[in-house]
Amino acid sequence: GAELFLLVSVAQRREVGWKISPLIITANWVKCIYLSIASLATVVASITGILAIEGVVGMMALSLLLYLRWGIVRETMEFSPRGAVAMIGGLMVVYIGAAVLATILLAVLVVATGGEAFEAIANSV
Repeated sequence: GAELFLLVSVAQRREVGWKISPLIITANWVKCIYLSIASLATVVASITGILAIEGVVGMMALSLLLYLRWGIVRETMEFSPRGAVAMIGGLMVVYIGAAVLATILLAVLVVATGGEAFEAIANSV
């Protein structure tokens, strides 16, 4: 949600808000492709026992994700190449910030419940 908020905010500021639907749709499809490739690499690594497969293919998939998102942002928001790189950097900061916040909140939950919440989550999976 934080990534979408950033994309919508920047699109409105650049007065290309009417292009936000194609931007969100293409960004989501690209993420779906990335997750499919990364998941497949995880499955292959688990089956073969060669964990390096996951790392190598995961980095290649991440590179593809960043390249495609760069192109999508550049075309839909009418950015210069430098502006598109800055936007991708901003998206990465937002994503990492959201992940850190979620981790902190999970740690607080685990500490507050004495680990019972973590056990309940682990047992439900």
